[in-house]
Amino acid sequence: MSHFVLGRIAVLVAVFAFSLPALDYAQSSPGFQEATLEVSSEWTGQDRGDGSGSYHLKTRLTDGRTRMTIQHELAADRGVDLEVESSESLVVLEDGVERARAASDPAALGAWADPAVAYAIPFDLEFSTDSPKTYRPRDRQVADLVRSAVPDAKVSTRAASDGRTTAVVEIPGLRPVSELASQFVAIRKALHDAEVGLAKLQIKGQAETSQTAEVGSTQ
Repeated sequence: MSHFVLGRIAVLVAVFAFSLPALDYAQSSPGFQEATLEVSSEWTGQDRGDGSGSYHLKTRLTDGRTRMTIQHELAADRGVDLEVESSESLVVLEDGVERARAASDPAALGAWADPAVAYAIPFDLEFSTDSPKTYRPRDRQVADLVRSAVPDAKVSTRAASDGRTTAVVEIPGLRPVSELASQFVAIRKALHDAEVGLAKLQIKGQAETSQTAEVGSTQ
């Protein structure tokens, strides 16, 4: 089993970039405190049949009041020799315009580092490059696995053009960010543990944040 968590990815992109003007802006208006966040994640995966595969997970949290978004991305590619190359990025956007960027070190985000660590990263703690047994599960099987993790989740599935299954999951209601993050992770883990792969898995929900972001350990 191969799982990636911030600070433990096999190969990290070690260079981050952000402009000083962007950092000054971040220090004056970090946002994400006492906010309702729109959260969405998209997982895509494909095994190529020769032992190789590619996997990508992107999560976005948007504070509608400030029009700010934190985006966290993890990507990995496994070669036929089973060696894995991976990358990670954290980006802060305002109305789609990049304000700050980091690779493996959230501190590069300046004043946005705390909310990135406290709110965005916990949604992505389950990221695996294991090969599943099937990418064509029955619709009922996908729905049952998702609801085993989040009983009130709404699940829709369809077949992609290549016959692989895609799924969209909506978690209703407004939930504390820590609770919603654990549910996103639990859904992906339930599918992983059942060795069920999806061409694409989208999960959506709404989260409420506390007044102050509490930074957790990234080790």
